[in-house]
Amino acid sequence: MSKTHSQANCAGVAHAGPSAVEAKYEMIPKALFPDGHDNEDPNFQARLPPMGNPCKQRAGRANSAFRSHTPRWYVNERGDILPHPRSLTQIQGAALNSGTWEGMNRFVGNKRVQAALWVIIVIAGVLPLWVTLLIPSVDMAEHLYLISVLHRLHDNTTLFPEYFALRPHLVTYVGYYYSVAALSQILPLDLANRLFLSVYVMSVPLSAAFLLRSLRRPSWPAALMIPFAYGDNFAWGFVSFIAAIPLAFVAAGAFVRTITDAERRWRWSLCLALALVGVLLFHIQMYIYLAFALPFVLLTTRSRAGAQSWLKPRVAALVGVVPSVVQFGAWLLFRFNQSAPGWLGAPPKGLGEAISLRNMWFLPLQENLSQIASFASGELRFPALAGMLRNGGDEIAMRLVLLVAFLSIAIGWWERRGERIRAHSLEDYRMLGLALLTLVLYFALPFTINGFIEHLNRRFLQLGVALLVCAVPVLTERWHRWGIAAGATVSVALAIPLTLAFHAFHLESEPLLILAAHAPPKAKMRSLIFEKEPRAFTHPVFNNAGAVVSRAQGGIGNSSFAATPQSPVMYKVPLPPDTRDWRETMWYYDTYLLRGPSAQKVFGASLYSEFKAVDFGEGLSLVVRR
Repeated sequence: MSKTHSQANCAGVAHAGPSAVEAKYEMIPKALFPDGHDNEDPNFQARLPPMGNPCKQRAGRANSAFRSHTPRWYVNERGDILPHPRSLTQIQGAALNSGTWEGMNRFVGNKRVQAALWVIIVIAGVLPLWVTLLIPSVDMAEHLYLISVLHRLHDNTTLFPEYFALRPHLVTYVGYYYSVAALSQILPLDLANRLFLSVYVMSVPLSAAFLLRSLRRPSWPAALMIPFAYGDNFAWGFVSFIAAIPLAFVAAGAFVRTITDAERRWRWSLCLALALVGVLLFHIQMYIYLAFALPFVLLTTRSRAGAQSWLKPRVAALVGVVPSVVQFGAWLLFRFNQSAPGWLGAPPKGLGEAISLRNMWFLPLQENLSQIASFASGELRFPALAGMLRNGGDEIAMRLVLLVAFLSIAIGWWERRGERIRAHSLEDYRMLGLALLTLVLYFALPFTINGFIEHLNRRFLQLGVALLVCAVPVLTERWHRWGIAAGATVSVALAIPLTLAFHAFHLESEPLLILAAHAPPKAKMRSLIFEKEPRAFTHPVFNNAGAVVSRAQGGIGNSSFAATPQSPVMYKVPLPPDTRDWRETMWYYDTYLLRGPSAQKVFGASLYSEFKAVDFGEGLSLVVRR
C-alpha cells in the first residue's frame, strides 16, 4: 500500500468519525471475538479488543490503553478489519475456532447436550444411594429408628408405646423426621429414606443454580455442587442440617427476587416465607446463618424498578421473613437456657447455660485450617470437605472442583486484562459475601456446646467452600457450556468411587440385616461395638448398628436420640445410665449385639451359663440371655 493511498485512507477514517469505525466493526465475523459477544450486546463496543489501527496510531490519537497492547486488528486496503499478523494468540484462536474447537463448542453448547449433561450430573449424584440397603452414615440408623417409633408409637407389638412419647413442643428435626415418616406410609422405611436423600442430593445443584440466577450470575458453577452434597456432614449423618441447605439457597434467591422483580414481588414473598419456615423446621443452625446472610443481601441489592423510596421495594421481603421470625420466637420460649437431660443416650450434660463460654469447646485455628486442606503422605487431602473413603477416592472429585474454580479465576483475569477499569458495586460481591459469612461462622463458632450439639462449626465448612466456588469470576458465555461439562465430569468422578464403596458397605452390612431378622422381638439390647469403622469408610458407621436391630424387632437399645432435645420423640421412663462398664447394667438388658472380638472373649464363662451366642459373620454376634 502506497504512502499516498495510506494517508488518504487515514484521512477518510479520521473524517468519517466513530460511525465509520462502528461500521467496520460490524463487518467482523462473530467467530473472531474470543468472548463470544456480538454487536447486539449493549456493551458490544466496550468489550471489543483494542483496535491497533495504524491510521489512528500515526495520527497520534490512540490512548495509552490502546498503545499498551499488541495490536489485534488491522484495516486492509479494502477497509476490512482482520486479525493482526503479530497477534499470535488471535491466529491460534482463529485456527482452533475454524476447526475442531468450533465444532466442539457447537456440540457442547447444544441445548439437548446441555440438558443431557444436567441429567448426568443428578443421576451420578444419587447413584451411590441406590446400591445399598443401609446408608453408610453414622447417625442414620438412629434417625430411622426414631422415625419408626413415630410411625408405630401406638403399636403394642413393640416396646414403643411403653417407653416413648411425643415431645409437647416444636423441635428442629421435625422437617426430616415427618417427611420420611409420611413417605413410609406408602413405602418401606429404608426406601422412603433413600428417596428423601435422592431429592436432597438433586436439589443441591438445582437450588444453587436458582440462587446464582437470582443474583444475576451465570448458573454453571452449580453443576459443581454434587461433591458438597456428601462429605463429612453426610458421613456423620447430619441429615436435618444438610437437608436445610437447598431450602436456604431457595430462601436467599427468593429474597433477592422479592426486591428486584417488581411484577412478581408478592409471589416471591410467599415463596420466601415458605422456604424460611422450612429451613427452621429442618435445622435451627441454618436459620441462624440466614439471620446474618439476608440482612447482607438486603443492604447490597438494588431495586430494578427505579423506586424513589429505598424501603418500598423491600417491604415484601421483610413481610416474607415475619412468619419464620414468629416461629423462631416460639421455639426460643421452649428451648432457651435448657440443658439436655442426663438420660441414656444423651450427649455430655451441660455445665450451665447454652450461651455460657464454660459450656463451649473451641478448636484452635491450626486445627480448623487443617480440616479444610492438609498434606498427608505427599497428597493433598480434604478431611472435612470429602474424606469419607479410606482410599481417598472421593477427594479426586473435590480436587477437580477446586481445579475448575482456580482455572475460572485465571480465565476471568485473562479475559479482563485489557479492559478499562470500571466502578464495582457491592452487588457484584454478594455471592462472595455470603461465602465469607459462612467461613466466619466456621472459625468463630465452637466445635461443641456440651449438652446441646457437637461438630457445630464444622458443619458450615462445606457450605462456605461451596459458596466460594459459586463466587468465581463471571466468565464470557462461551465458557458456561464447558463449566457444565466440567460439572458432569466431576459428578461421574465422584459417583464411581462412592458407588463402589457403598456397594462394598452393602455386602459388609448384609450380616447385620440377617441378624436383625433373627433377633428376639421386643428386645432390650445393648450394643458392644468394638470395631466401628467399615473397611471402605473412615467414619464409625457401625457405632449405632444396634438401632438397626431394635427397629426391626420393635425393641429398645442403649443409644437413642430420644434423650436429646432436638428429637420429636422423648422417653417416658428414664433408662439406666450409659456407663462405660457395660457389666454394671447387665441386669437390665437381655440381648447384646457384638461386633469385633468373639463372644467367648467378651463374656467369658458367663457365656455358657447365662447366655447363648450366634455368630453371623463379619465379626457380628448376637448374644441372648437364656
